[in-house]
Amino acid sequence: MTHRFLAALGMVAAMSGIVGAEEASPFHNAISFSAGLASGSEGTLDARRGFDGRGGFGRSSTGGVLGGTLLRDLSDRVALEASGAYLDRGSSHGVSAMGQLLVTLIDGGRAVPYLSAGGGVYHASSERLVRTPSFRDPRPRAPRGPGDHGEGPSEANERSRLERLRATDPALSLGGGVRLDLGPRFYARPDARLMVVMGDGRNQTFGLFTMNVGWRF
Repeated sequence: MTHRFLAALGMVAAMSGIVGAEEASPFHNAISFSAGLASGSEGTLDARRGFDGRGGFGRSSTGGVLGGTLLRDLSDRVALEASGAYLDRGSSHGVSAMGQLLVTLIDGGRAVPYLSAGGGVYHASSERLVRTPSFRDPRPRAPRGPGDHGEGPSEANERSRLERLRATDPALSLGGGVRLDLGPRFYARPDARLMVVMGDGRNQTFGLFTMNVGWRF
């Protein structure tokens, strides 16, 4: 009887060890690619004072996001993520480079929720149409001889050109998501983050909603 109990206890311990080994992933690095939407207020860049120069950001806009991440596990619940993304927002576009910490809230299942926080830089670029009036001579010219009737005042001419404007500012990011394990190496990760771009007395806010598909190694 005692031998049977010890044998059963040994089998339970062995099965527990196997389950624990299956739950502990041997992979501590990951790479992923993301696509989604960016929604936020769209500003008009001013070469001297940033977006519209008054702290406002004009009308709201929504555009696409493409990006990628590299991830390194620091512990069972904390990971360091380096990410880059391209944001297309109609009349303007930008590139972000961020470093973030991901903290797992509940582990042990195929759906793993997490929170993220970090910072980096955001580089924005846009084009605007610049109109420059020019005058030849506002005064009439008197006749200079026979057959010369003179000239009236010159009218203003307007020249137009496209001017490219750029700005690079620090940014903060805060958000969260759920990692969905699709296998030992592959996963999908719906993610929502708030990115705040900070400039000279102005803030711009983006909502980023992406789907990441990743591979562990």
